Amino acid sequence: YGPITISGSELQTAYIGCVGGYNNTTGTTYDNCNNHGKFTLNATTIKPASFNYIGGVSGANSNNTCTISNSANYGDVVLDAPTIKVRYGGMAGNLGNNVSNCHAEFDITINQVAASSAIGGFAGYMPKSGAVIDGCSYKGTITNNDPDADATVKIASLFASSQNITCRATSVEPTMVNNAGAPA
Repeated sequence: YGPITISGSELQTAYIGCVGGYNNTTGTTYDNCNNHGKFTLNATTIKPASFNYIGGVSGANSNNTCTISNSANYGDVVLDAPTIKVRYGGMAGNLGNNVSNCHAEFDITINQVAASSAIGGFAGYMPKSGAVIDGCSYKGTITNNDPDADATVKIASLFASSQNITCRATSVEPTMVNNAGAPA
């Protein structure tokens, strides 16, 4: 339930999750994990050439057998990191496999992020083709205030960057607000 704030400069590559940071263990399941704490990223440099994975439940699930089920994220997020490539998701920044019966209800405010960032209500990045999202929902307001936003910053209510994903019984109720005056 407590807020998490990451701030400063010259930080190393980040894997930040409100429940788990980085998981590459075969067969791992996050089950009945809930986050209610607000997450704020206010930093200037976290190894800018690298991606930084941040999630409401897990920062990164890199193994294709890691799953998330029966979990929720209610913690609002504020991203203010103009030189940082962020992959943020309500469940995981990097979501490596299936998700079932999960709910995300929080607001995302993007003040600034670096080009190639991907921000989603459920996942910033889903590299696995054929993943199944079943019985899930996202509701919230996604506000883009990034004055430098362009087509290379992906913002979406479910998955900002994914391929060949199957969604079953999944609902989305986003409010998208673009205050930047640029396409994102």
